Amino acid sequence: MNNILIDPTTCKLTALIDFDFACIAHPAHEFLVSLQDLGGNVMGPYGEDPTEGKLAQALLSGGFSDGDVPGTCMDFKRPEALSIR
Repeated sequence: MNNILIDPTTCKLTALIDFDFACIAHPAHEFLVSLQDLGGNVMGPYGEDPTEGKLAQALLSGGFSDGDVPGTCMDFKRPEALSIR
């Protein structure tokens, strides 16, 4: 994420670095474009989705019980879960 620090041992948010991308918007905006730099946004204009649509489907349905959906910040550290170019 662009403006947060996460402790890799606890997977807890430790800091907000700045508010560069802060804005007043409809809650649906946050829902639809969240996690864009991890490829997990629902809208899809930011590049490949490393979860092949599974995270988007879980966001829309609320069903996160599928074992293939990344559930913790540690899941995104797997090379196959990230699309780094």
